[in-house]
Amino acid sequence: MVVELKGSDFDLDKPQNRANDKRTPVDQVFDYAQHMGDIDWILVSNYNEFRLYNGTLMVSTYHLLAMNY
Repeated sequence: MVVELKGSDFDLDKPQNRANDKRTPVDQVFDYAQHMGDIDWILVSNYNEFRLYNGTLMVSTYHLLAMNY
């Protein structure tokens, strides 16, 4: 499993505001997974929502667990 955790104020679909990296958190974790090879699951979260992707399919469909505080 590959996990990418961001702060609760991060939009998981918005490009990050870095000089040399404009990927979204979702793009970032998928890049990690591709470089690591045989990954079954990919998790990306901003602590408000947890997205679980099937790493063997490498598609944008995910299971969502949304936190309601």
